Amino acid sequence: MSSELTPLRAEPIAQEQFSRVTGQNAHIYLEFLRNLVRGSRLNKFYPDPDGLDNLYKAMGEVPGEETSLLVSLKTGLPSEKDIGKIIADKELAPRILKAASVEDLKKRGDAASLRMIEKHGYFTFLNEGKIPKRTHLEMWLRQVDENKRIAFFTTIFERFDPTEGVFVRYTIQLAQQHARWSKAQVELQGDDLQYTQGFRNVISRYSSDEAEFAFILLSDLPNIVVQEVVRGRVGPLWFDGVQMPPEIEALIRKHPGNFILNLPSERVNAPSEKAASSVREDKNCDPFARFYRESLSPEVRGLADSRAEKLGYHVFKERKFCCTRGIEAPLKELLARHGHKCVIYRV
Repeated sequence: MSSELTPLRAEPIAQEQFSRVTGQNAHIYLEFLRNLVRGSRLNKFYPDPDGLDNLYKAMGEVPGEETSLLVSLKTGLPSEKDIGKIIADKELAPRILKAASVEDLKKRGDAASLRMIEKHGYFTFLNEGKIPKRTHLEMWLRQVDENKRIAFFTTIFERFDPTEGVFVRYTIQLAQQHARWSKAQVELQGDDLQYTQGFRNVISRYSSDEAEFAFILLSDLPNIVVQEVVRGRVGPLWFDGVQMPPEIEALIRKHPGNFILNLPSERVNAPSEKAASSVREDKNCDPFARFYRESLSPEVRGLADSRAEKLGYHVFKERKFCCTRGIEAPLKELLARHGHKCVIYRV
């Protein structure tokens, strides 16, 4: 995709928290964002790329009004307000479509009905396509070990994180004493899997921070053994005018009109000889992040280190990027100068 369009620069408003992007510039911005998401080759540990693509497409197709977005200067991504509008319209879509068909609206012929025809395609698109939810939890049973009386589960928890302003997916592998043998967080009824409301509340509350922190807190649940927590995020998006590391800001100013989408991920697990993906030692390959424990005071850090040793887990961090063609080589050179070899996709 060409980056020779008019260079976009976020112009701050509202106490320098957001940029207002309107009209053609909004469509250019959304086109770049959608291309970056599609070009990121997101795997199963990241939020669903089809849902994100549909979300950003819908933002540019709201009928009856000029496209206008608030873009966060912290993340470079659409604001929670704009995201919330599309999610709300998605929920309204079935009722709106059921109320009247296009044929019915044409027969009515009044001004309101004609305006509604314009919106019918928009709501049809939302109704039929995937759109991310604010929170989404699903779980499935992997295995039951009758001899050891343990059931093994995979939990997927997706959410829009209002603190970071990005969509995030947690993939959690855990084991628990089966419902027949202990008070369960997860209930198995025949082939049907039901998680208790308490378990949902805990997952929702604890899966709101770094994967390591989630691993520690979930490990405190009774009858639960956490095997692995993986967190994948889509964002932030860097371009001229948004918050970013100084060296990246200088790089983008030298190459205006370019975008860099961040794809950070973390994997935390206790080593297992059976799991090829086991993390065998703490390793940080993310040039723009540090370990959770490094952010703690020395006193608290000691407690966290002892907790990590007791649980026997290790942490692996990395960050991929998807960028526009004009900044791929400069970004790669910058990372290499600092000793980082990150995967970089380009569009």
